[in-house]
Amino acid sequence: MRRLIRPLLIALAVCLVVPVLGLVALRLALDSDAGRARLAAIVQSTSGGAVAVEGLAGDPLDRLRVATLRLSDDQGVWLEIDDAELAWSPRALLQRRLVLDELRARRVAVARLPVAPRAAAPPHAASSDAPALPDGFGIVVTALAIARLDIDPALAGAPLDLTLDGAGEWSPARRALRLEARHAARPADRMAVTATLAASQAGDRIEAALEIDQGAEGVDRAPTRSRRCARARGAWSA
Repeated sequence: MRRLIRPLLIALAVCLVVPVLGLVALRLALDSDAGRARLAAIVQSTSGGAVAVEGLAGDPLDRLRVATLRLSDDQGVWLEIDDAELAWSPRALLQRRLVLDELRARRVAVARLPVAPRAAAPPHAASSDAPALPDGFGIVVTALAIARLDIDPALAGAPLDLTLDGAGEWSPARRALRLEARHAARPADRMAVTATLAASQAGDRIEAALEIDQGAEGVDRAPTRSRRCARARGAWSA
């Protein structure tokens, strides 16, 4: 028995120490200008040039800041993000979850919708609408904040500048989304959307709500507000 205990203890120690040393080595490698530049180059090369990152700063394993992030397709840049900040903890990965504590940006500009790649998959090989995540894996966004969301008039029909706040979760047992948008020039104009899909033994249940507040001026030029709400609740089947 003693002969078995020692190898088991050694194996256990290796299993615990190696991941820790790996994270430490990764942090040391990325916690420098050269390491962050290498990370940006890896992101661009592995995405085939579809993702370009400039001005990486901070700790990639804690709080990472990006000066500019651009998403491109065959027609050029379709989305640009300025002064983004991401706060997260790798410890949640041990629980098969990716938890983003904060996801912020000073400005997000959407020029148009992305176009499909030239070598698109045939229709019968298309995947489902649901994101392809490993079994049992979940993603949680605790706080999303975009100070300015610019949507091109060609896409929105008119110039549209918004502020956006929200949160979300995508996991096997629960899918939830909360978004609140306000017009940058008219903060009284507000639209809030919440939706929750929860799985249980009795079946999946969905709850959704939409609230729209619109500010205006009355005859005496005093500010007035109007509100429209819609709610839905029921069973869900994919």
